[in-house]
Amino acid sequence: NGIGHYGTWQNTTEVMLPGKGYIVRGISGTSPETTPALNTVEFTGIARNGIISHNITHGNYSGGDYPGAGNTMATELDDNWNLVGNPYPSSISATKFITQNASIISTDNPNPAITGTIYLWNHLNLPSNLVNDPFYGDYVYNYNPNNYIAFNNTGANPPGFNGNIASGQAFFVLMDHNASTTGSSVVFNNNMRYDDTDPLNPSPYANNEFFRVMQRPKPHANRNTIERHRIWLDLIAPNDHANSILVGYVENATNGEDRLYDGFDLSKTSIRFYSLINEDKMSIQGRSLPCDVSDTVPLGLVIPENGNYTIAINSIDGLFSNTNQDIFLEDTYLNIIHDLRNTPYSFNSNIGTFNNRFILRYTNNALNISEETLLNGLVISAPNNNFIKVSSELEQIKTISVFDVLGRILYQDMSVNQKELIINNP
Repeated sequence: NGIGHYGTWQNTTEVMLPGKGYIVRGISGTSPETTPALNTVEFTGIARNGIISHNITHGNYSGGDYPGAGNTMATELDDNWNLVGNPYPSSISATKFITQNASIISTDNPNPAITGTIYLWNHLNLPSNLVNDPFYGDYVYNYNPNNYIAFNNTGANPPGFNGNIASGQAFFVLMDHNASTTGSSVVFNNNMRYDDTDPLNPSPYANNEFFRVMQRPKPHANRNTIERHRIWLDLIAPNDHANSILVGYVENATNGEDRLYDGFDLSKTSIRFYSLINEDKMSIQGRSLPCDVSDTVPLGLVIPENGNYTIAINSIDGLFSNTNQDIFLEDTYLNIIHDLRNTPYSFNSNIGTFNNRFILRYTNNALNISEETLLNGLVISAPNNNFIKVSSELEQIKTISVFDVLGRILYQDMSVNQKELIINNP
């Protein structure tokens, strides 16, 4: 399905196909509409076992971005989504599923059909009239499309998913845009059902985390032994809604685009937060080891309305758990390098898409001059309110922006490159 073709509900009595994902619409007619209602569904059949293959497909659109229904921008990837599901009466390892179906293995899987990230709907928020129409038509109440957990070999975003796909749990996979539209499939097998860390005593994975009605992921220890050092960041809107991204330094990942370690941002909401690999927007980005303190990661965001926003650390692990490892956010518009370990970073922004304003970094490159020292060396005066004079005692002023109390930009100069600037009143 492409943008504008979602939400086509059908009454059906068909036999459910193993490996296919199904979405069941809730009961209609409750008042108010956001009140949860019980709905009992009975399933009958024989428990599945062994190898199960399910065919998947994708669309043929290969052009540029275009507006879908409700002016939601669509890309060539949006007709590549397939909903599949765990067909077994036990949980399966998401990592093993990804390895089986997305790894490039020269002998038996030279052209994998899917990219290496799965997406699970956690239904964390009730439908709301504050959520924009993301895909189709004009509705009063909409689900929040940010209620997805993305998972690949770098980790889960947002954090907490234990990596076990519960029995009967459906999830989205993104079919590779270059994969064949005929004969492509995903495969499930019994090996995905058992933890074989101890080959002599394999044990079934825990089957206690099924995402359905308003369920927040629980913290879990990472049982995989590959080396990981990770940072989860949140972009927090004025209404306190948050979008998360994950940047991780992971064994076998590279700084390029890796199908097993990088996951696309699929959000179609008005507010978005992502890291960038060239022009591609990522919800999860894996980067190479060792973690180089000189590394930088560009961040992008889409702001739906003028106001005050915040970027903050959600969670950390690995070497970032060491308080001696700095984590900075660079605001290129205001020439500020902010220490995220000390406090979240709040900023005013106008409406728009900003792919060159923020950079995640691990050193303060301003000759080790702290943000507080830089601000202490800045003198701002407005004699008789006729003009604004900005002077720097330490470094040249690179850029300057003047906002009003509503966050609207009144003046901006992105190439000052001098220690003093006069801004005349209009």
